[in-house]
Amino acid sequence: MSDQPPRAVVTGASSGIGAATVRRLRAEGWGVVAVARRGDRLQELAEETGAEAWPTDLRVDADVAALADHVAATGGLTSLVNNAGGALGMDRVEDADVDGWRSMYETNVLGTLRVTKALLP
Repeated sequence: MSDQPPRAVVTGASSGIGAATVRRLRAEGWGVVAVARRGDRLQELAEETGAEAWPTDLRVDADVAALADHVAATGGLTSLVNNAGGALGMDRVEDADVDGWRSMYETNVLGTLRVTKALLP
């Protein structure tokens, strides 16, 4: 058995459920790599909780690869909490903003795929 506490990567950690998840895991003794695009909010959360802030845009392959390399080089992980997402493109279809839908799909679906695939090994 390892002497290291369990460690999680939490995406979407800069607000809402993601930030609450980081707080809860840290309170239970987990090591946490808090991941989100908004580095300033991540830094505030890291200062509050002791989590590690790792600004990442899950829509960018190079960002996700850097996250995976960092996690592997610093002890791996026990768990991944895929929480990143947004609710863009909520207009009626006839009024829909295609770019908003595209951004939401890139983050909510492809971002989840990218980070899960990168961290599975």
